[in-house]
Amino acid sequence: MVAEVNKLELMVQKADSDLDYLQYRLEYEIKTNHPHSAGQKNAVAILKELSATRAIKSHMPDL
Repeated sequence: MVAEVNKLELMVQKADSDLDYLQYRLEYEIKTNHPHSAGQKNAVAILKELSATRAIKSHMPDL
């Protein structure tokens, strides 16, 4: 049971790290490739959804 919990914790940590990387990449893409385009709003919406997803995940520490 402890090994399974540890494995789940590692999976959540990796998911959190992946979300950090995705957020960084999206922000970089917005700043460098689409600073004045109409597509910028879509990327910003994605970043907001990512932040909301991370907030939900932070409310579930004991899964």
